Amino acid sequence: MENLTASLKRALEFGALENLGVDELINVQGQLESLRKRVKDRILELSLTESDDPDFIDIVIDGKLDCIKKDIEVLNISCNNFDKLPDAIYQLKNLKKLYLYNNRFSAEEKKTIRQQFHGNVHIYF
Repeated sequence: MENLTASLKRALEFGALENLGVDELINVQGQLESLRKRVKDRILELSLTESDDPDFIDIVIDGKLDCIKKDIEVLNISCNNFDKLPDAIYQLKNLKKLYLYNNRFSAEEKKTIRQQFHGNVHIYF
């Protein structure tokens, strides 16, 4: 987070952006848009109140609130551009199969996901 803060401060300095080429600016723009989406999703996730129905968990998928039945056995949340699995997914104790194709998980995040489920869940990246 400190690196991000320092980078943003440097970018805001007078003339900093003027020294970047088009490709660099496009790259910066893409990173900021990705960060904006992640921050928005995290704010929404943190602002959730506990569901009135104890049989469901609340989850944010693609910036929208969704509810998932806690006893679900198969979950497909492919194609959502996740780079981190929403914490609520780990509450699904009956989960047997988890489909996560076409997301943006790093190798480290994939390892973390596998460890969290202790091999009890078949995970498809």
